Amino acid sequence: MKNYLHILGSGSAQTTPCHKCKCKNCREARKNQKYRRDCSAYLFRFDDINLLIDYGAHLLNKYGLDDINIDYIFISHAHSDHFKGLFPLSWTRQEKIPIYYSGEDLSGAFKDLLENPKREHFIKCPVYQIINLNKSLEITPILLNHNIYTTGFFIKFNDYSIVYLLDTKGLPKKSMDFLKNQKKIDLVLIDSNYGPQINSNSHNNINDALEVVGRLEPKNAILTHISHKNPPIKFLQDYINNNKPIQNVFLAFDGLKFKFKV
Repeated sequence: MKNYLHILGSGSAQTTPCHKCKCKNCREARKNQKYRRDCSAYLFRFDDINLLIDYGAHLLNKYGLDDINIDYIFISHAHSDHFKGLFPLSWTRQEKIPIYYSGEDLSGAFKDLLENPKREHFIKCPVYQIINLNKSLEITPILLNHNIYTTGFFIKFNDYSIVYLLDTKGLPKKSMDFLKNQKKIDLVLIDSNYGPQINSNSHNNINDALEVVGRLEPKNAILTHISHKNPPIKFLQDYINNNKPIQNVFLAFDGLKFKFKV
């Protein structure tokens, strides 16, 4: 595949299985490797460009990708399950890795990375302003609703458009209006941290995620950032099939590849 998304990690901060947890999801994941989930990490391939959005664990080695060039990294926010993979990656032998981030509340481990770079080149980017990476690829950070400053991303590759919405509870009006004003959306990746029985101020449950998908009307949607606090996988898949607002709604799994029809 030439242009695609490779989901390296589709889980939440706790991962699945969570250590010593006896819930149905964790028991299921111990029996079936497919249901194991690492922290957030998403590798996008656009022609010869490799772009990572979030890197919550050092997962390139797991997939035999330790020798690829990483052209760009975008970090959505400074919670460790979205960036802690940068620590081992900082010892790369690649000459330089540009890393884009936004926000002011960058204390703790992320601040340590910023203040002690090795081969990382950190670039602070404002929201709602286009970042042109090359003549075919551009990214616009947009604000999300989370418990710290968090950005999603609107990605355009030629005429193909992708929206990345992790971590969030619904969308701020300005971000929803921005996305609704786009000509089309081909793919949405969206936080679906909880099942329908749990409500949170900082993460979507599956109903929140499906509502946003219904309002944006993309051609495809992938529900991701799946915590072990969700119902078992079969329930989730049946729930999606019975409640999906568009035809193509998929549940993320670690290792999943999604081809872009560019």
